[in-house]
Amino acid sequence: MAFREIVTKDFGWKFFSVLLALVVWLIVHTISEDFSGNVNPLHRNSTRTFEHVPVDIVFAAADVREIKIEPEEVQVTVTGRAETINFLDEKEIRVTVDLRGIEEAQNLRKRVMASAPLGVTIIGIIPREVDVVVPAKELPLK
Repeated sequence: MAFREIVTKDFGWKFFSVLLALVVWLIVHTISEDFSGNVNPLHRNSTRTFEHVPVDIVFAAADVREIKIEPEEVQVTVTGRAETINFLDEKEIRVTVDLRGIEEAQNLRKRVMASAPLGVTIIGIIPREVDVVVPAKELPLK
């Protein structure tokens, strides 16, 4: 059998085998880096806490009452790749409390929701709930 025939016979299968071997090697190499600790520090996950993130109130557009929440700021802890977390600005984290459909309330507690940019995961919000004081709606004058 000639060398040329050895190389060209079933070339598709040979090429696929080499490609598969390369993929397996890359996977094993990546996993071994994770366990050996020789990973680029920028690719590690990092955690960061923002202490005074303001809570935005979401309510119906027609509702113009003075709604108060306590506390007005929360602490948010996030995680993600170090290069993302290091450059993350507090303003990129949005913390809200949804008060749509609330007519009036005393001693109402509502859960705080938070969102962050892609690649950032919120792992904690303190406190998880805020106290809400909704004054009674004023009746329209006739």
